[in-house]
Amino acid sequence: MCIFQAQRSTAHARHAAAAAEPQKNGVTVQDVEKVQMLIETCIQRVYTLEETCHILESYGVDHRFVIIVWQRLEQENQEFFASYNKALRAR
Repeated sequence: MCIFQAQRSTAHARHAAAAAEPQKNGVTVQDVEKVQMLIETCIQRVYTLEETCHILESYGVDHRFVIIVWQRLEQENQEFFASYNKALRAR
């Protein structure tokens, strides 16, 4: 389940455009989508970015990649993350 459904069509258009270009860094659209899905799962469990990085690193995902995807989600979903960060501070 995607918690960022409103942004999905825009993101898919960008991913489709990126998929048409050769990947110089070895990261595929599928890699980004997989990490986004894993991050969304962590967000549903109200994990911090640091906790999410730690968990995904245990699955072999580089923390720098997690941070990049997380930051992109924050940029595209500013209102959600404002509320989310407030909930994190309250826990």
